[in-house]
Amino acid sequence: MPSPYRALFAAPGSKGFTTAGLLGRMPLSMMGIGVVTMISQLTGRYRLAGALSATLALSAAVIGPQISRLVDQDGQRRALWPATLFALTAAPGLLLAGCFLAAGVFTTQRATEPFLKTERE
Repeated sequence: MPSPYRALFAAPGSKGFTTAGLLGRMPLSMMGIGVVTMISQLTGRYRLAGALSATLALSAAVIGPQISRLVDQDGQRRALWPATLFALTAAPGLLLAGCFLAAGVFTTQRATEPFLKTERE
């Protein structure tokens, strides 16, 4: 019996779409535990680390629909730049804030799901 994935990957563009989804979501799985590890090692305060990790999750819940709305209004190509720039400034900002023991400043993560849906024609 052939693999059911063979039929899924037979569609044109499905391999690139799946690869983009895999690479786009890969860092998201480690962001929460990374924040907990970094803050607990820098400060020794696990309560603060957990609170910042929760803030990270809540900020993703707040910013995700906004990015989705931007993608629906302007398209993936135009919305990708502002979302990427935001994520590229937020992650180093979190590291810098952690180094200066003020880690609550930049706790955001990018939402990749809006960019991983097919365009409607």
